[in-house]
Amino acid sequence: MLKNQQINVIERDICLDIVNKEYDLIIAHLLLGEATKFGNSYEVLLDKVCNINSRYIIIIDYLEDPKVNEKSILEICNKYNWTIIYKSYFKNDIPQVWNDFVGDHNFGYLIKKK
Repeated sequence: MLKNQQINVIERDICLDIVNKEYDLIIAHLLLGEATKFGNSYEVLLDKVCNINSRYIIIIDYLEDPKVNEKSILEICNKYNWTIIYKSYFKNDIPQVWNDFVGDHNFGYLIKKK
């Protein structure tokens, strides 16, 4: 339940910035696979996401994306003392076509600070 019914959405390149604020929720939607298209590495971006002071992280990405490695998500969560509390896989109604893959399925993680 929202206390004041307001949600602030902030978009920024966290690979170039230091994030000093604390957030309730970080959402990484199709962020990890796109990292390389903007000159960042998947591993560096994942590390930055998990290093932000937050209560929860949601990661949603394509299962078919060759740049996204689910094993590394688990490893980085352990490194920063995060726990995956919910994990889901689902099929898209309409596949999304990218240059190097067709995104037919998504995975999602709800992650909480231990």
